[in-house]
Order: sequence, then structure tokens, then C-alpha cells
Amino acid sequence: VIVVVYYVLAMFQLVLMRDVINIPPHRLGWELTRNLRDQLAIKYGDKVIHNIGLVIALFDILDMSDPVVLPGQPDVILTLEFRMIVFRPFIGEVLSGHVSKSTPEGVYVNVDFFHDIIITPECLPQETVWHEQDNSWVWKYKINGDTHDLYIDKGEAIRIIITKEKFVDMTADINKEQEGAAKVLPYMLYAQITDPGLGLLSWWS
Repeated sequence: VIVVVYYVLAMFQLVLMRDVINIPPHRLGWELTRNLRDQLAIKYGDKVIHNIGLVIALFDILDMSDPVVLPGQPDVILTLEFRMIVFRPFIGEVLSGHVSKSTPEGVYVNVDFFHDIIITPECLPQETVWHEQDNSWVWKYKINGDTHDLYIDKGEAIRIIITKEKFVDMTADINKEQEGAAKVLPYMLYAQITDPGLGLLSWWS
């Protein structure tokens, strides 16, 4: 259950949550706080929460109920109130990352821990064309009557601005992975590099 969401630092949010956590019997001899942190990491670590964002890490545990053991169940059950650090940049936020790949569908960007950012062709600078032979987008930059080919190569540092986000509910049957079907992503970001100062850092150095 999501209780409260608020920003802590630019692209990160602090999310107050409440959930029931089970501690299996083989871990009952472990220190309680470590047990709880481990179980939260297993359940939420590096996972996307629908309409919230990508969980980066547990921030703290604020409260917990008394442990309960239900009849016929070996696990110890606790209700926790805790805060998670979540990656979810706001629309219009400027991010720095690296080009991970280019396809005719656009330029893909990663920011170390998140890789599902795309700049679609219409969000590239004007006069940017796809070079099939090089598998690369090329900006035909014109200045003083001359045209310079500026390649958007894999691994290049890039500055982008977020324009849109898309969440997909992975619990819905229609979105569950099926053999031979295209991969469905739970969280996707869209960006553009048409404004001055955006794009490859090498363009502005």
C-alpha cells in the first residue's frame, strides 16, 4: 500500500509505504532489522511499482507491528511502515546519461541504473537522419554554409530532457510475457534533444 509520495532530490522520490512482510522459519535466528531489510529488498529491490517508479533502495523503517504466527503457517508475519527511494524524474527534468544503442525507432539512453529511455526520431534535432550502414543517427549540422555530420554514437555522454512517461500494469494478463511476443516494459521514459544545450556533450564542448 502506497501511503505518501514526495520528492527528496530531483529525479528521486521518497515513498512512504505499508506492507505485510513474512520471515521464513530458517531465518528466525537472524537479527530482526537485517531480516526485515533483506525481505524488503527481495520484494521491492530494482522493481517498478506501477505509477510510482523504479525502487532504488530502502531508506528507513519507521514502524512495525508485533510479530504474529498464524495457525498452520511457519512464517513470522509483521506489518511494516517504511520509506523507499524511488527513481521517477519529473516531466521537463534534464538528465545526463549515455547512449546505449540506436535503432530506426530512435536513440536509447541509460542513466546507470535505468536503461529504458528513448528519444524518438521526431525528438532529435532537425536534419537528423538514420544511417543504415553505420546503425547510427547523424545530425546534419549546418553552419556558415557548411554541413557537418555529427554522429550519435553508442557510449557517448548525452544530456536530455524528459517529455513523457509510460507505465504498464504488469499484473494484467494482457501484459504478461508470452513466448514470441514483444517484450513489454513496466516503465518507459521519453526524451528530446532539440533544445539548445541538449544532445551529446561533445557538441557543446
